[in-house]
Amino acid sequence: MKGRNRTNTAMGNHEEYNIMKIWSAASNELVNLDLTPKALGGFKPVGQFKADYLKLCELVKIVPHPSITPRKRHNTDDSRQEESPSPGYLSSSSKRRDPKQSVSRASIPNIASLLEEVFNMTETPLLKVRNTQVDMPTLQLVIYLVTQPDLCNLTTLDFYNAGLSFTQISMLAEALPTTRLQKLSIDYSPVQESVDSKGQTIFAAIIGEDSPIRAASLRGNQITDRGAVAIANAISKNTRCVTVNLFDNEITDVGGTAIVDSLKINTTVNSISLSNNRLGPATLVAFGELLTRYELTPAVAEARAEAVNRINLFNKHVAEIRKKQKDQTLPGPQPLPELPEVEQVEGTTYVKGRPNLFVVNLGANHFDDESAQGLFRMMIPHKVQLLSSFKAMSLAGNKLSPNIKSMFQEFQPIQFLF
Repeated sequence: MKGRNRTNTAMGNHEEYNIMKIWSAASNELVNLDLTPKALGGFKPVGQFKADYLKLCELVKIVPHPSITPRKRHNTDDSRQEESPSPGYLSSSSKRRDPKQSVSRASIPNIASLLEEVFNMTETPLLKVRNTQVDMPTLQLVIYLVTQPDLCNLTTLDFYNAGLSFTQISMLAEALPTTRLQKLSIDYSPVQESVDSKGQTIFAAIIGEDSPIRAASLRGNQITDRGAVAIANAISKNTRCVTVNLFDNEITDVGGTAIVDSLKINTTVNSISLSNNRLGPATLVAFGELLTRYELTPAVAEARAEAVNRINLFNKHVAEIRKKQKDQTLPGPQPLPELPEVEQVEGTTYVKGRPNLFVVNLGANHFDDESAQGLFRMMIPHKVQLLSSFKAMSLAGNKLSPNIKSMFQEFQPIQFLF
């Protein structure tokens, strides 16, 4: 068939290159990875993730993950526009090289030109792996590169149904503070929810106090109340994260109310999803209080005092950094918002509703008309306050009657989704 041999001369002689082989998790797992400077032989990253990753793969003898560095699809001159054979693996109609026949090194083009010819080398700040297992050596190379923040251009890691193990997620969480990653998704990789000496689970560590992550997605990981309480503890101390997605887990009111309590002393998270969990009326009431006002109990007062100290220290540190910055027009670290003010109402001290929580997704839980009506009654006296900042709440997928939807039209232009 005309055109089927086109890779023979261009790439067929490159079977000895490890990066030209067919990837499998099992084969990569057999490699005992050594990332010491001695083993890497003076490897110098160029600051382009894909190029650095492929060179490392060749150096440590593993096959590149197809989701990280997909191969180009070469058109042939056949009318059916078939995809060319995988480089290094010829079609049945091609003549195979005698394995005993040596190939001179001089006949093999420079590896850089090979990478450009075979792989899609377009650089983006996003690494996405979906519905394919990530082997341990591959993740180790990714971590090795992202922990060199001055050279690595990645800002987002997106693992969806990638079969990450407890050990892999732990390694990634431990490495986060030394990276410049801003967004991390570990979706549909359920693992054991063991709690460490700090009260953290590995998922809670993703948004721990030292984590740089600003948007965390932990969907479908079978997180229970135990894990949700640990995540709540992490949120209460976090100073960077603005978006938390806990869609499709196993969180009940125990974990849901703990997360609401954490948002009372966190001032950075402005969007949260607890959709498709097992939440009941108690969590809906707690969110209603968070958005309007809630009583300053001794426990809340103690937590607020600790949070105020943390915010003041952080903001003092930011001010010192900004003072030393020569060009004040350049972007730099931003101070944390202050906690909501308190007010006296008929002898009781309340905390005003959180002004910078913009989006709450509580769809597909266990709310009924009575709990939704209770939320409405709580919000009506604070309508002006809510209209000034709050943007949207989803209650879609709950068993609510049509009149509930019409009731919440009172708050337009705030979007209430049913």
